[in-house]
This record gives sequence, structure tokens and C-alpha cells, in this order.
Amino acid sequence: MFDLSPIIANATELARQSDLDIIRHHPRLQVVAGGLFLLGLLCDVLLLTRRPIISDRVGAKPWGRVEVVVAVSLLVIGQLLLQVILNFAHTDGEETWALALFGNLALNLVLLAALALYLRRRGITLREAFGFTASAPLTGLIGYLAVLPPVVVAMGITQLCYQALRIELTPQPVADLFLTTESPDILILVAGLAIVVAPVFEEVFFRGFLYPVLKAKWGMPVALATVSLVFAAIHLHLPSTAPLFLLGLALGLVYERSGSLLASITLHSLFNTANILMLFYLRHHA
Repeated sequence: MFDLSPIIANATELARQSDLDIIRHHPRLQVVAGGLFLLGLLCDVLLLTRRPIISDRVGAKPWGRVEVVVAVSLLVIGQLLLQVILNFAHTDGEETWALALFGNLALNLVLLAALALYLRRRGITLREAFGFTASAPLTGLIGYLAVLPPVVVAMGITQLCYQALRIELTPQPVADLFLTTESPDILILVAGLAIVVAPVFEEVFFRGFLYPVLKAKWGMPVALATVSLVFAAIHLHLPSTAPLFLLGLALGLVYERSGSLLASITLHSLFNTANILMLFYLRHHA
């Protein structure tokens, strides 16, 4: 039988490295990352020379604080129930991961279905709720390229701070799982969640549902910062907080620029897709 242990050991070592260290040691990744970084700088220059720099196209929605409290409560209760199930499942290792991933998939789909039912009963179309325009995917693509330089800089500063404080820069657990698992089902599930389910659910929940209510109450800057901070915090990975906060700001800004949540979903999906593709590349070269 083919021995996978050297591959798994090498993948485990890769999982302990930061994204920047990994790119530094792989010339092909350097070329791709460098090209995207330069395109991102060009997009940033073009966007900064346009007027207005920040658009304001997300208006008030036909829901308010009561609906937001209910939505947040349902999400929290769902996560608590999932944790209880995991605690009583008597599984370990990848079985626990598989159950957690399936549980999050089911929770996200149930909450999206509940939101769709709510909108239908209120007579609110998806276009009225979240806006859908033909140019939204292009705005999302430009936003993805534009956010790369600040995200990379934030990653570099975070890495320098951790090194100065002599703190180990740990990877996100799901990335570690992706690099080390031998299960094709888990690979498919993680990729599907990252590329499709998470962008749709998180954008609908944070930017689509929560953000307009906070914007109406506090104004755009505070609402953008608050939603972006919560978005970063729920990923429960301290080294990624600053990059994810900047990503959250970009997700909100492309929503404002396009007036369509599809732009945010596109940006989010592209960002996650790039990370998944890098993990696949590392698995192949481990």
C-alpha cells in the first residue's frame, strides 16, 4: 500500500507556515501572487482617482432591529445546538470535523431558507432586498483585486508583530485540515463551503441583512467598521483579524458602489477560491 505519511508530515509542516512564507518558497506562487498584487495596485490607483471614491447606494430596507435581533439569535442558537451535538457525538479527529462541516452547511442552508420564506411572506423580492445588477460581478472582481494589496500588507505587519513578540503564527484549523486530510469527501465539503455556501450566507447575513439596519442607525462609516469587525471576529483566528477586517471593509464598499449584494458575494467567493486553489497546489507539491 502507498505510504502517505511523508506527504502528510510535509503538509503538516506547511500548515505551520504563514501564507507569505509559503509564497516565498514557491516560485510559481510568487509569479501568480505578484501579478495579482500589481493588478490590485493598478485597481487601487484607478479607484482612488474616481469621484466619488466611496459610493452610497445601499438604502434603507423593509426590515429593522427586531428582525436583526431574531436573525442573530437564530444564528447563535444554531451554533450552540451544533456545539452540543458535537459534544455528545463521541467522535474524534476527522469524524468530528466532518460532522462540524455538515452541521454548518445544514445551519447555513436552513437560515437562508428561513430568510427566503420571510421575504416571500413580506412580498419582498430578492432584487428589492439585495439588488442584482448585470455589472455586479465585474465590480466584485475589481474589488477582489483592489483589496489584495492592503490585505497582503496587513498579513505582513501581523507576521512581523508576531515574530517581534515571539508568538507562533498558527494557521486556521480548517486550512490545517485541508492540507493534512486523506478524505476526498472532506476536501470537497471544505471547498464547497468556502467557495459557494460561506460567501452567500455570510454576505446575506452581514452585508445584506445586518449592515443596512446599522447604517440607518449609525451611518455608513460606523456600520461598515462594526460589521467588518464582527465578520473578522467570528472566524476565531487572531492572526487573521486585521486582514479579514480589511476584507470586510472591501465587501461593504463594493456593495455600496454597486448597490448589489452580488458584487460582495463575487468578491468573497473569489477570495476564498484563491485560498482553496493555493491549498490544492500545496497538497499537490507537499
